[in-house]
Amino acid sequence: MPTSPTAEIFLDAVREKGIETALFLASDFRTGSTLIGRLLELQTGLPFQRESFNTVPTWHVMQEAPLRQAVLAALGPVRFGCMGAKLMWPHRNNLARVLGRNTTDAVVDFRELFPRARFVHVARRDKVAQAVSFHIARHSNVWFSSQVARDLYGPVSYNFAEIHHYYMHFIMFETLWAEFLSAADPEAPLIYYEDLVDDVVGHVEQSMAHLALDFDRTKLPADLPLERQAGDLAQSFCDRFRHDLSRYSPVEFLPGRLIGPPTP
Repeated sequence: MPTSPTAEIFLDAVREKGIETALFLASDFRTGSTLIGRLLELQTGLPFQRESFNTVPTWHVMQEAPLRQAVLAALGPVRFGCMGAKLMWPHRNNLARVLGRNTTDAVVDFRELFPRARFVHVARRDKVAQAVSFHIARHSNVWFSSQVARDLYGPVSYNFAEIHHYYMHFIMFETLWAEFLSAADPEAPLIYYEDLVDDVVGHVEQSMAHLALDFDRTKLPADLPLERQAGDLAQSFCDRFRHDLSRYSPVEFLPGRLIGPPTP
């Protein structure tokens, strides 16, 4: 496959760091991936909470020296021949595009960058709750459950069109991850936010087993609270969104039409 200077710098950095296996937390926003990432970090010392490739779109305008530093920083620390990172679907797309690995076969393209990669897929069944949680977090700038912090930012307004935009994207991203992983890593565990609440330790142990790493229960904190992304405001927005969604006609979902409240 044709390469580019950016791709050459990237592949050189992978070799320089001695990366043999890339371990990814394949995720999306508001899925509990931060908690899983933090616990995997405690187990491995690898930065699974970090969205290492979110700055990739800026790489193509960099000169060689700063680009090399940016790539090395994105790849992060390496332990026992492994790197670890959280990877959102748009970040995966950006990486493939900037490095010229964006043909019709996404799996082959990705393997050219990371020949040996393993994944843990984190998702959320309730896409309405996920979209509402993201909407509230974006407008309050509060990404974790802290009532004190939330009170500082004031109220968040309901916006059907915006929540619907996130809702559709989260459905699409999970579908794309599922299709990709069915070929790239068919045995990758799929952890749903709703199940994570009930068995955090079990899901960390399952993830470590798939990543071919030793699980050590003593490295996990005694108290494992999941910061639930819910509350009265979120529940009211979810109820309102489901009600509004049921009132839209199909034509109102055409591009450019979904701009206001549903038809009475």
